[in-house]
Amino acid sequence: MRVSVWVGSILFLMGSLGCQHLPVHPERPDVTAHEEVIEADADDVFEDTAEDEAADEPPETTAEVETTDELPEANKITLARLQGHWSLPFSVAIDGMGSERLGLLQIDGVTGSVEVEGQSTFVFVDQRIPWAAFGYTLYQLVAVRADQWFVLWAYCESGQLTWVYLEAVDGTPLTYEAATGTCGDIDGETVAPIDLPAVDLPFPAAPAGFSVDGPQIQLAEGGGGYAQAGEERWELYPFNQVDCTTDCGTPGWWEIHSLLWGPERREAGFGIVYLFLDPNVPTNAQVSLVPSILFPTLRTSPSTFFEASWTAPR
Repeated sequence: MRVSVWVGSILFLMGSLGCQHLPVHPERPDVTAHEEVIEADADDVFEDTAEDEAADEPPETTAEVETTDELPEANKITLARLQGHWSLPFSVAIDGMGSERLGLLQIDGVTGSVEVEGQSTFVFVDQRIPWAAFGYTLYQLVAVRADQWFVLWAYCESGQLTWVYLEAVDGTPLTYEAATGTCGDIDGETVAPIDLPAVDLPFPAAPAGFSVDGPQIQLAEGGGGYAQAGEERWELYPFNQVDCTTDCGTPGWWEIHSLLWGPERREAGFGIVYLFLDPNVPTNAQVSLVPSILFPTLRTSPSTFFEASWTAPR
């Protein structure tokens, strides 16, 4: 939610739109450089690209989840411990080091570890995002702690790790930092065991100034909301925003990065609500939700477009 270069989700996060990345500063990716730049006209933007996106789709995964009869608490996400196997159609090797918040980052196959602010955390590869126009391959990584989730994007250029972007679901802004080390990948199905801790994740404080109003999606200003995506209803808890109204491409857009929570299914994940600025885009495609990986099922829901009005910070 894919195209030849990432939003995710990231090739993944804007995959249904067929877009391009474009860093604002050629010497390094801009803080929004892992977002998509929409350069096609309105008809091209919403052309189906499912066949092109299939190559890096993860195959079915297996997992065992500890069960509980306890009801989820009203003000947090609670998930049982997850043990299983994670599989991707490629293998990644990263041996590098960040320069600020990040320490050692090591991936061997599809899993590894990352040091965030001095604490080592299990991490696994979620996506591979080719960005040939600028000579990068991006790897979307997910790190899960009991009380915190991180999403990282490792930038690989000619076998060298050059930049890493980091986002945390507690509302820590999306940041980037220089990195050093080696990186690369080879094709071929790769399977590795995963063991994720039970999750006790408080709902984050929402960024101010946004509201969305539609028959199937609602976001209150400064608060949460919901989205009805097909047969699935998600509670939405925004934790971050990205301003792509001017520097990311044409047309511009806002991103509301959100936790997704299905309390009845006991399923959670993260996703991005996109608010598009282009008045030529059909009204039923002005707002979209692109979920990334979901826990504990380790699946990805399809992107959904909504007919809705919205407001953003002035």
